[in-house]
Amino acid sequence: MKVMVCNDTAVKSHVGCRAVSDAHARMLGRLGHAVTARFFVNEIRVDGEDRFEQLVAAVERDDRFMAALDGVEAVVVNGEGTIHHGSGLALIAALHVAKRRRKATLLVNCLLEEVPLADDLLAAFDRLSVRETRSAAYMRSRGVECVQTFDSIVAARFASGPSDLGDKIVLTDWTAKNDPGAGAVSMGLRQSADLGSACELFAVHGERGEMDAWPKAVAALSAARAVVSSRHHGLYLAGLARTPFIALRGRTWKGEGLLETLGGDLPMVESEGGLRSALDHIEARRPAYDAAFDRLAAARDLQHFDILGQGSDSDEETEVARLRKDVEARPDLAAADRRNVLKRRAQEDAHTKAKSRKPSLLRRIFG
Repeated sequence: MKVMVCNDTAVKSHVGCRAVSDAHARMLGRLGHAVTARFFVNEIRVDGEDRFEQLVAAVERDDRFMAALDGVEAVVVNGEGTIHHGSGLALIAALHVAKRRRKATLLVNCLLEEVPLADDLLAAFDRLSVRETRSAAYMRSRGVECVQTFDSIVAARFASGPSDLGDKIVLTDWTAKNDPGAGAVSMGLRQSADLGSACELFAVHGERGEMDAWPKAVAALSAARAVVSSRHHGLYLAGLARTPFIALRGRTWKGEGLLETLGGDLPMVESEGGLRSALDHIEARRPAYDAAFDRLAAARDLQHFDILGQGSDSDEETEVARLRKDVEARPDLAAADRRNVLKRRAQEDAHTKAKSRKPSLLRRIFG
């Protein structure tokens, strides 16, 4: 079967985004399906339209999309962290354009939160899969059938290798838009006199996510003391590395949903004090961590696309090579992503270099 993939995130130098794309290529290839059309992140985007039918009409005016649609039998949208709080609705519209033309439609690997569309618009697809408990409960509350799985990152092929993070407290990068509080907490620890030297910044979106670097991320994190992150994929990478992780609260419920999906007494914090306490209690939580690690290891055989059946148009090796070729053909998107990374590094640096607040009297007395 010939397949179109939309919202493919492989052009981002982001470990999680590249890993998810790798996983989807492998899953589709193993089933014998060929990705003959690919739209990367933000390529299907409609601004200034409020009503859903206006979004559909705008997608139908996209000549490139419509021409590609004619040549495929199925359309897959990688929902990832895109469809929440009113964002990402053009991707839903694109699937409805495909459905009206009798294409198989799959919305997979989703966070879904505060989606301002009628229930029947979300229930219309051949497959809807979400990646954590909160999104699944949200869909059930609206009467929409869905499949709950882990994030597609668990099905990516990571590589073995050395670690440069031995016994470090790893703080991942963060986004000012979604996680400003988390950034302040992690940067506060990094600036601290007692633990600052033990901290190391790990850029999930940046140099660690380059084309040939991302497969080494799990191996790199495997020797760390702990990983602290508000990033959904930062927590997953730690879990796959079997390294204890501490979640920082972000804008969406994806972090809470992941911890609920994993089960057990796993920490989410929103203050430096809470973070320090969680670090102190890592060994006490070791059974909960080990159970979570085992759940992730057992989840690697995802079946997002089994509904398409077995085909004979491609194979795993071909699809992984095709993905790389498609990425390399879009240097413009890679350049835009590099600019975004530089902007985020500047925001992190601003927090790191900011003057620390004078410690309170109690802190000066008791430490």
